[in-house]
Amino acid sequence: VETTDTVETTTADDDKGSQCQLLPSTLSKLKEAISAPDDAFVKFCSLELFSNIPSTVDRLKYALVTEDLTENNCSLVQNTCKEHLDLQVLLIEADTRMKARLKEDEALNNNDFDTNPFASESSLSATDEEVDKFLASFVNDVWELGEFIELTLLSRIGSFANLTLENPSAMKALIEAVEKYEVAIVEYQDYENQKEKGSLKITSIKEAVIKQCRRDFESKSVDVFTTIHIYAADNADEDDAYGSQLTATIQAATKLVGEIEPVRKCFPKDWEIDLHWSLCISNVCSSDFLQKIGGPDGHNLPELSITLLLDLITWVEFFCETFESAYPSIKEKNPGNISIESRPDLLNGDGREINPEDVMDGLAWAKNMLWEVHRLAKEEFLVQTRNQTDSFLDKIYNDKGAERSRSETADGRLITSLCEEIFAFIIVHLRTIRDHLPAKSEIFGVAACIVLSRMQLKQIAHHEHAFDDLDSCCAAANDFDRMSERIEDMITKFKEEGGISQLSESLIDEACRELVSLYSSHAVYAAQSVHIYVFEPMHESIADELFSAEWENDLTHNQLSVGIVRTIEDFRCDLEIYLSDYLLKKALDAFVTASVLFYIQSLLMKSEKHTLRTISCFNDTTKALGRMKDDIRIMREYFEGHVETMPALKRTIQKEFEVLTIVCEILSSASARTSESVNEATNFVFVLHKQFSDVQITKQFIGDLWHLVAPSQELGVRTLIESMEIQLKSLSPPGSEMRGRSSVPGLRLDEMVRKLYSQSKRRRPGKIKDRVDGARRRFSTEATALKKRRNSLIQSITKKPVNLS
Repeated sequence: VETTDTVETTTADDDKGSQCQLLPSTLSKLKEAISAPDDAFVKFCSLELFSNIPSTVDRLKYALVTEDLTENNCSLVQNTCKEHLDLQVLLIEADTRMKARLKEDEALNNNDFDTNPFASESSLSATDEEVDKFLASFVNDVWELGEFIELTLLSRIGSFANLTLENPSAMKALIEAVEKYEVAIVEYQDYENQKEKGSLKITSIKEAVIKQCRRDFESKSVDVFTTIHIYAADNADEDDAYGSQLTATIQAATKLVGEIEPVRKCFPKDWEIDLHWSLCISNVCSSDFLQKIGGPDGHNLPELSITLLLDLITWVEFFCETFESAYPSIKEKNPGNISIESRPDLLNGDGREINPEDVMDGLAWAKNMLWEVHRLAKEEFLVQTRNQTDSFLDKIYNDKGAERSRSETADGRLITSLCEEIFAFIIVHLRTIRDHLPAKSEIFGVAACIVLSRMQLKQIAHHEHAFDDLDSCCAAANDFDRMSERIEDMITKFKEEGGISQLSESLIDEACRELVSLYSSHAVYAAQSVHIYVFEPMHESIADELFSAEWENDLTHNQLSVGIVRTIEDFRCDLEIYLSDYLLKKALDAFVTASVLFYIQSLLMKSEKHTLRTISCFNDTTKALGRMKDDIRIMREYFEGHVETMPALKRTIQKEFEVLTIVCEILSSASARTSESVNEATNFVFVLHKQFSDVQITKQFIGDLWHLVAPSQELGVRTLIESMEIQLKSLSPPGSEMRGRSSVPGLRLDEMVRKLYSQSKRRRPGKIKDRVDGARRRFSTEATALKKRRNSLIQSITKKPVNLS
């Protein structure tokens, strides 16, 4: 645009009051000139408002070229467009009204020239063509100004996308200015429909602006990722270049998705710029993330840290939530095939209009593709969560186990740092996961359950490794007990902090209950394992003396059983300090069982060493039975002395000492050494079989007891029990032997007896047929071996030359 000093001076001198605007006074002057009785066209042409148009056009052009168009929220653009629109409306009104007057004059002149005051020769001196000719130069200037405004807006403002996001008020002002043209077009539509092609029409710059907006937003979506990739590559460490780029991508993508709503609010709905912007974002984000993770199969995901995987998962959830909220129709849209090849190719950089339905298809494809990325990232995250949890727990249990020292609490309880070490890691681990996930994310529940399940498995695998002596058992029991309390406190605190969905809470609560139960049972297990270190020295010092001749004849005050209970009491006093009341009670339960088993084991070992088949191992069976009953009474009374403070102990005493009572009754019955006494064994077989659930063990056990006092009748008892085999098996179906039994080593009668018999070398009597069958088997085996030896010798002789000498 060529400007002159005159234009500059005019622009400087003019103010808003002198600018040409479509004011009522201007229309009034136009109407007054056209309504003049004489020389209407002459007065019309002499109006000053027409002579001001060229200078106004030049002023507006100059301002568009020299001033900042975005300053004061695009006020210059608004004013310029308004003045330009006023000029167009003025010319259209002038053209319409003047030609209407000429048409009216012509009609009146034809009807009644004399009676028509307006029908003078001067009034008929103009035609429509003269009006067009007069207005032509002004029309060209004004409509050329419209083209100039359009080109200037597209070239001088810069990126409409940046303007929208950086200065939305300015963009809204620009949109308002553009929309005013459209309002005027609708208002003067009838007039335009009556005109031929090329006649006066209100300028429309809306289509051009919308097209440029599409171009700018599409270009911005690409430029954002290009910029952050370059920046990340320049500033990343070599070891973490891939992670840095993904982090930068997530940050840029988050910013882009967050800009969808501001764009929606800025543009009119019929412009559909938000649809185009959303499509650009979804395309560039889905493509970039697919590339970053190594394609649809996610080959690069194992290289990501847990934190980055969480960030990726969170971003996909944020993306899908944002898009489904903005465009609900894509929620149920499932493109079916979500391969890269199936992606709708809708963007080519030319800013062309896209069918809204096609845009929805494109958004749905991107959403479903990113959900596939989400699935792959979630699977990798859960795998890494499991592996990391395993690694840390193994290190705590194994590597630090040897270095972990025991300490005492203020009240004397033995503990180690195991509980603190485990939960220091677990709390940080779970909090990191939760803080990186959106509120109410279901993934937290799944991840927490995996962490808790790995804690459970590692506890099962390692809980017995700490049992080296009595102190370590006590420390482990207290550690496990504290861990059961700590896990409940940790989960409760997480739930109080909020942000966990109802489904996640349900899953976590179930896993927590299982882990609490496990820790509690292991605490009891450790406390009851103390019996091993209490009774181990007794096996070495007392076991051989029990049921000996000295025990029977000399130890008339049951000194051995008194020694047993005193030893137990000494340890109990220590445990009273080392353990809680609950665990102390459990330890005492184990002492009851261990005492009974120790007494029975010593009795069976006596039977093992007794080899005479006709003579009792006791000098006086009646005296020996009396001594046994006194031993049992002393031990029972000791434990019953604690029932007042531990009421539940009474049930354990009744259950465990019942076996000793039965053993005494069997010995008492066997001491009669009559056939009736053998038949009376039936009364005890069924009761003891419930302890063993194994016919052979039951037969061995009762047979050994009979062997102590009536060895000559052992075979008869064994034969009797064998005849009851079918009945006994019906009482103990397969799988019933472990129900309600303790898993603590050394506290099961059946296991103790089996172990004893597996090492037994005593030859027990059996049926004649069994002996014959055994001899036949041995003979057959020896005959087969001799035959093989003979054949081997024959082969060796035939292959080698015989030395006749």
